[in-house]
Amino acid sequence: MGIGTPQISRFVHLPISLSWEAFGEGNGVRSLSEMRERFAKYRPVPIEPMENAKIGCILLAEPFFFREAEWIPIPSDFSLIIVQGKGHDSEDGNHR
Repeated sequence: MGIGTPQISRFVHLPISLSWEAFGEGNGVRSLSEMRERFAKYRPVPIEPMENAKIGCILLAEPFFFREAEWIPIPSDFSLIIVQGKGHDSEDGNHR
């Protein structure tokens, strides 16, 4: 999916279960258990089985999505694992 240029509406901390309930697959995963597994990769201490840890949620206002025909190729040096922020030089031939 290719996202356009949404505006950040706000940042909130939510329990992981509430984030799943509110946004579902909009979190970028297929299930709450997959979301917990992904979150655990970035946490310095293990998540307990019954823990409802809080996560940071960036809420977007008015996002729009490009049609697949309008997508651009992902540059070879672009990591798909980005926790926060990513920039690149649009003049670089790899990023066109």
